Amino acid sequence: MKRDKELNALKEMELFRKAIEMGASDLHLSAGSSPIIRLNGKLHHLDYAALLPEDVHEIISLITTNYQKSMFYSETPVDLDFTLEVPDLARFRVNIFKQLNGESIAMRVLPSEIRTVEDLFLPTIVNDLSRLRNGLILVTGKTGSGKSTTLATMLELVNKEYYKHIITIEDPIEFVYKPKKCLINQREVGMHTPDFATALRSALREDPDIVMIGEIRDVETAEMALKAGQMGALILSTLHTRNTYETINRLITLFPADQRANVKNQFADVIQGVICQSLIPRRDKKGRIVCCELMLGTPAVKNLIREDKLHLIYSTIQLGSHEGMCTMEQSLIRLLNQGIIDLEDALMIANNKKAFLSEISSQQEESFTKSELTLEELG
Repeated sequence: MKRDKELNALKEMELFRKAIEMGASDLHLSAGSSPIIRLNGKLHHLDYAALLPEDVHEIISLITTNYQKSMFYSETPVDLDFTLEVPDLARFRVNIFKQLNGESIAMRVLPSEIRTVEDLFLPTIVNDLSRLRNGLILVTGKTGSGKSTTLATMLELVNKEYYKHIITIEDPIEFVYKPKKCLINQREVGMHTPDFATALRSALREDPDIVMIGEIRDVETAEMALKAGQMGALILSTLHTRNTYETINRLITLFPADQRANVKNQFADVIQGVICQSLIPRRDKKGRIVCCELMLGTPAVKNLIREDKLHLIYSTIQLGSHEGMCTMEQSLIRLLNQGIIDLEDALMIANNKKAFLSEISSQQEESFTKSELTLEELG
């Protein structure tokens, strides 16, 4: 009852409602600063006075349990990371930490509905990846690039279409799935299991069809993920990397040097796809959508990984559009041609800006040549 009253008090705070109504993706509350929201990828100060240390402390008291308070205010304090549901308002991923001016809260707004591949403007082949029976699929990108949303989209498609057993291992749980056709067990690190590797080891004995690992952070988790993919389950996970080359290299170099040759073979055996994504503002200002580099685990790609020719991965993706692959630059050009995004925003995200501008210039010249031919025909 006391907890319900605290959450109701939080819901009634004007700044929380305002952030949600404005469509913010994040809310930042720091002692010494006015409240700040992230809207369409950019930070904006709300029209409030700077928060005092006691203001932030009061909000922390409202949203944390007694156990969380004891951890945060202990002699060896730890940052808190958890999800919070405020009834009739929103769900948040919350991180609480201490800084020079006092205490701070970073709150990520979690969507109430799981969107489809089409809603996110992801390549439609992501639907086909979701339907695979085994292997490894990695979704990568910087913090706040929508990785968890893409994973949720993939799992929800399976939940609607198949009778399967899905296990998620997260830190913390972000999207809460309502079972449709699937049996879904969601586990949170620190609450239901001590760490990712332990939970993944247990998952292999729990008859899973799909295991979603919130993040591959260490060699033990990476080793278990590769093993699980080889044993017949479909493994979904994330890394904080910008492109396919960096993703493959990051995972392999988690391992000691004397194991890497074998790991390359293992990775080549199990990899089904890598989606390296960013979020880009829509031209119509209606939020942000996904642009991505997408690699598929084709025989050609697998051979390049085994032969340690990762420098050729980009050109293979570039030439693999007929198979469903795309570079980040090709993804951005597709969205530009559809009139969904602006060139200035696209240029900021392009990995290979020279190739991106060259392709745009080539398309413009081709369009101009076609228009000239049309005029000649009319004349």
